[in-house]
Amino acid sequence: MAMPVSLRFGMKTQSLSNEATVWLPFIRKSMIARMKPIRYAILANLLVPLAGMSIDIYLPSLPHMAQAFSTDDSFIQLTMTSFVIAMGFGQYLAGPVSDAIGRKSLIITALVIQFITVITIIHVPFISLIIATRALQGIACAFMIVPARALLNDNFEGNELKKKFNYLTISFALAPIVAPFIGGYCEYYFGWRASFYFILTYVTILLICMLCLTTETIKSKRPFSMSHLIHNYAIIMANKSYMYRTLFLSILFGYTALSSILGPFIFQNTLDLSAVEYGYVALSLGLAWFLGNLTNRILFNVEHNIKVIFSLIVQSIMIIILMTLSYFDMITVASFLVPLFIIIFCAAIMFAMLVSESLSQFPELAASSNAFLFATTWVAFGAYTFYATWLSVSNVMPMALTYLFVNCMCYLLMNKIHSH
Repeated sequence: MAMPVSLRFGMKTQSLSNEATVWLPFIRKSMIARMKPIRYAILANLLVPLAGMSIDIYLPSLPHMAQAFSTDDSFIQLTMTSFVIAMGFGQYLAGPVSDAIGRKSLIITALVIQFITVITIIHVPFISLIIATRALQGIACAFMIVPARALLNDNFEGNELKKKFNYLTISFALAPIVAPFIGGYCEYYFGWRASFYFILTYVTILLICMLCLTTETIKSKRPFSMSHLIHNYAIIMANKSYMYRTLFLSILFGYTALSSILGPFIFQNTLDLSAVEYGYVALSLGLAWFLGNLTNRILFNVEHNIKVIFSLIVQSIMIIILMTLSYFDMITVASFLVPLFIIIFCAAIMFAMLVSESLSQFPELAASSNAFLFATTWVAFGAYTFYATWLSVSNVMPMALTYLFVNCMCYLLMNKIHSH
């Protein structure tokens, strides 16, 4: 006797329901397993740019802070110097500490310290205390960005890891593009403290995300060993090719360091731009750095020496133009900005290329070579900002002469690199 159609349909539906009941938990677990690494990739791309943002967002406010605290420009510039040098030195130790105690706890601690330091900066009435607090904020940033990068190593491997690091590089490059633009409007409408309130809000969001959305990602912790760290750095420093490239990159950072620390005063005080207008200037210079990195990728197969020589020659021409215009008192916003844009664009081409060359020399000491390279370049950045406190911002000539020195040193180091 034939089974009724409705009964057969009901049995089939029941069978599908039973199969769904069996497979749904596995599908759900698979989706969660896939989403978990992506979650950490997103967090890394939010954490790392905070370092650059903490430097660049208040650039439009530097001249106004000098007025608010009734102090010299040089003291305000030291707020950046203390932050950058502390962040640079902090990275020498942050990697081994992260491997010893884990990622999550270190990032959360660093974010809490940044939260406290930013509140202190907003409320203290003394510039000397702000300088000291910025140094503590810089150390906290160092102990945040190093384990944040390590989140990618913990959750990805192979080509997927390379892709995620490419995205991280783009995120880091976007921070100096967007931050001064935001900071310009914050300064114009609310004053210099508004930029730090923005950072405070950003830190709070990151802290909530780290507390609620993450678990520890490190698979096996390694005991901290200072002797092991010194041994690794000794091996790295014995490699002349690596050290020449590190020195080249550190000197090359002078272009961006001087434009960051002197630019706000020259464009706003000497050339009479508003904070918002300077925000657009800083946006364009950040774009120059981003486009230089992108151009290096496009020209990846071009001979490296050709790219370096061409970039240095173009920079030399732009520096001579700046010196000539300054000597004849012909500096305008456009005549200053265009050569500066081209100089930073060329610097970014060389920087991206030499970073990849340097880090590829120590595959067995990848973490140590990475930490040493970026820590050294950030310390150099801080040294430039300290030197800049002694330069006049009433005209462009002191900045142009320093650029000429940087350019000549890069020529000399290029020959050293080529010989090795």
